[in-house]
Amino acid sequence: NVAWSLTVLENYDSPDSITLLQRIFQDAAKASKADKVIQLEHAHQLWQALFLLEDECPEAVKDVPKWFYQFLEKRWNAEKSRTKLSSARHRSLSDTLDLMGISHYNEH
Repeated sequence: NVAWSLTVLENYDSPDSITLLQRIFQDAAKASKADKVIQLEHAHQLWQALFLLEDECPEAVKDVPKWFYQFLEKRWNAEKSRTKLSSARHRSLSDTLDLMGISHYNEH
């Protein structure tokens, strides 16, 4: 997801980046409205980028439709509130970090 990547890399404040981000959010909203669906991972990354850009670069997200903002927020909150279990791979990685004495937190 380009919007998420630009946001995480803090490469969102050039005129070209702002234009690109505006286009990404506009296109995602149009596609979501037309198809009535968006992949969960895409929704999460768009929400994360939108949430951060609201404060860091409001110009990039000023035209995000309110319904799309609420839709992304709702998808994020639904995912974060559901009960999850760590995969065997995640647990194995956590065990390896424990054996290496590396401090970490496995949230599930």
